[in-house]
Parts: sequence; C-alpha cells; structure tokens
Amino acid sequence: MLDVQGLRHTGSRAIQSFIEDYQPLLAVSGHIHEARAIDRLGSTVLVNPGPFKNGCFATIEITETDVQARLDLL
Repeated sequence: MLDVQGLRHTGSRAIQSFIEDYQPLLAVSGHIHEARAIDRLGSTVLVNPGPFKNGCFATIEITETDVQARLDLL
C-alpha cells in the first residue's frame, strides 16, 4: 500500500525484507509521495506522510507497548 505507484508496487524489496526480519516498531518513508498512508507489516507500523510541500505530515506517538500514527495536513 505504501509503495504503490499507479498499479504497481515499486518499493524496495531489501527494505521490506529488513522489516520482515527485524520487525522494528516503526518505519517511516516518503519516497513515493502518491502513496500517503499508514499500514502494518507484521508488527511494524509503516508510515508514508506524503509530500510536505502539499502540507502533509504525520503525528506519531510511541509508548512502551504501542505506536500510534495519524496523517495530518497543515
């Protein structure tokens, strides 16, 4: 979902493999601006806040047990 450009997945397979292997709490990326979203891969929260030049950003709260992310606009 965060790496879809048009109808294709165009994200890095190496980054996907790293996330699958190590399950970090959070992964934030913005390379594909059109794929603004929040998703999960295993236990990792994935965030693509979208292009800041369009007023897009994400608010993320990390606690000892959870990650909450929200997409926002200026």
